[in-house]
Amino acid sequence: NKYVEALLFFNELKYVSTAFSTKHIHFWSTGKSPIYDSIIASIVFGRNKDEIRTLDYLRCFEKLKEVVNNFNNPEITVSSIERNLFNWASTENGKRWIDLRLRR
Repeated sequence: NKYVEALLFFNELKYVSTAFSTKHIHFWSTGKSPIYDSIIASIVFGRNKDEIRTLDYLRCFEKLKEVVNNFNNPEITVSSIERNLFNWASTENGKRWIDLRLRR
């Protein structure tokens, strides 16, 4: 996956993190690649900001693509699902979900 290759390359740079890298890759890919930051990490994997893992980005990206393919609807994209996850994260249910996921 070219986005994962780009992520691995950028993460080799000093002071660059996965969250920072994926935001830039998302921009440069015109929204074709997802952003993987602490919000998504907490929702999907129950990880806090200090536990963001590069390989989780690949897992998350693959699952998002799988969901998109299952819907077979051109209006449902990786970016639209990701945007909805970000929006949902700030709702009461989203906040409760994140709190539950981060408790171990």
